[in-house]
Amino acid sequence: MTLCECGCGMAAELAKVTRPNRGQVKGQPMRFLRGHSGNRLVVLVGSLFGYWTIEAEAARNKFGHRTFAVRCECGTPHVVPLQALTKGASASCGCRRGTHRQCTVAGRTPTYVSWNQMRQRCLNPRHHAWPSYGGRGIAVCARWLDSFENFLSDMGVRPSLQHSIDRFPDNNGPYAPDNCRWATKSEQRFNQGPCSLARLEQLARARAVRAERRRCLPQELS
Repeated sequence: MTLCECGCGMAAELAKVTRPNRGQVKGQPMRFLRGHSGNRLVVLVGSLFGYWTIEAEAARNKFGHRTFAVRCECGTPHVVPLQALTKGASASCGCRRGTHRQCTVAGRTPTYVSWNQMRQRCLNPRHHAWPSYGGRGIAVCARWLDSFENFLSDMGVRPSLQHSIDRFPDNNGPYAPDNCRWATKSEQRFNQGPCSLARLEQLARARAVRAERRRCLPQELS
C-alpha cells in the first residue's frame, strides 16, 4: 500500500535512509528530489505506519509539528506526530509489546537484542559487521525476518549473556530454525570457516609482537 504522496500529487514511497546525493531524506517521499516541485508530505487516509492506520490529520501540537488521528490494530485511537510515524518511533499503542514480553518500556531483553542485531548484520550495510554477514550473502529466513515472535518460538529465550546465535551446522548458511542454536564463544570456535587457522596464526603473531614489546616470553602470557 502506498503510504503517502508527494506535495505535487505523485505517489511516492518513504525513503528508508538518507541519501543526500540523491536528494532523499529518511522519512520523506523519494519523489522529494533536488529541483522537484513538491514541498509537503501528503499522508493518505488509510495508510499504515506499523500497526497504526491513518484516519485524519489533527491539529498541530505545541511544538508546531503536524499530528494525525490514528487507530491501532487493536482498535485503540490516538493522536501521533507525523515525525514519530515516518521515523518508526511509534508503531502501536503499546499492545504489541505484550505479545512476547521481550520489549517493554523498561528495555529490551537479551533475546530481543540478539534477534535485532542478527537482522542488522544481514540487512544494514552501515553496520560494522555487515561485510562478514550480509556482505557475503548471509541472509535471515522469511520466518524470522519481520517476526520476533517466530524467532522466540523457534529458538527460545537466550540462555545467558555468554550465549549468542550460532549458525550450525552450516556456518555459511542462513539464519534459519534448522541452522541456528544458542552457543557460547568456546562452542562457536569449533564452527569456524576454513580461514580459522590463518586467523589463529595471525593472533599468534600479534601475541608474539606484544610479548616482544614487553620484553617477555610469549609462553608467559598464557
